[in-house]
Amino acid sequence: MWKLFLVLNRCFRAVVEPLARLSPTVALLIISMVTGVLLLVIFGATSNQGAIRRTKDKIKAHLLEILLFNDNLKVVFRAQGSVFIYALKYLGLAVVPMLAIIVPMALIVTQSDHFFQSKPLEPDDAVTVSATLVQWDPELAESISIRVPNGLAVETEALRIPETREVVWKVRAREYGDFDVLINVPGRTLRKRLIVSDSARCLSHAKTKPTFVGALVHSAEPPLDRNAPVESIEVQYEPTRMKLGPIRAHWLVHFFILAMVFALVFKPVLKVEI
Repeated sequence: MWKLFLVLNRCFRAVVEPLARLSPTVALLIISMVTGVLLLVIFGATSNQGAIRRTKDKIKAHLLEILLFNDNLKVVFRAQGSVFIYALKYLGLAVVPMLAIIVPMALIVTQSDHFFQSKPLEPDDAVTVSATLVQWDPELAESISIRVPNGLAVETEALRIPETREVVWKVRAREYGDFDVLINVPGRTLRKRLIVSDSARCLSHAKTKPTFVGALVHSAEPPLDRNAPVESIEVQYEPTRMKLGPIRAHWLVHFFILAMVFALVFKPVLKVEI
């Protein structure tokens, strides 16, 4: 499973990272457009287009009936009941295509999140690096240490937090580059990538054990060894809020709005009823 997601991440990175380095906004626009068109195609291919069209026509007809005969309560109540019934039918017709959309949407969102959720460090920025143990063991926690290459500097002694099973350090960037932070545990050395850059990059916020959720959300790096006493290693990159026009918000807000807009724009072109 992890190999599949790692390959998917490499393909996604090869396409998106050059665009994101030039302009995260342009990259988000392109991803949103492709997503809108893709979801439109999937919806059209997996839904009963004829039944959806007929159901929407019935809803429009009964809404028009309410407007034209608003002085006749009997007709209005009957039309409202019909609108409700056909609305339920429309929702039923949308169940299968919506289920078909979930998988590609989840893959696009989780892969895009590596680029847009946070920004890389820049020289002189500091970040928290934490190792979460599978089970809290005071002796094990005392034996864990960190090593960083030239270009990074460890600024604090290890902070050990039994309540969260974490060992935490503060690391400061000194120069641009892609670095491997080394976490030394008895019998093995674990690696976690840390990126210092002045442009958008594919960031791995956490390196986890090989689980399905870990593969889906944290596929920018290979997983930790199953037998490692460490459950995850995290780098707390600074979250970002993207600005698109006058609106500054989480990237997912812009993404969903843009994807819906592009879907509506291409709907008549692809002749898909939604």
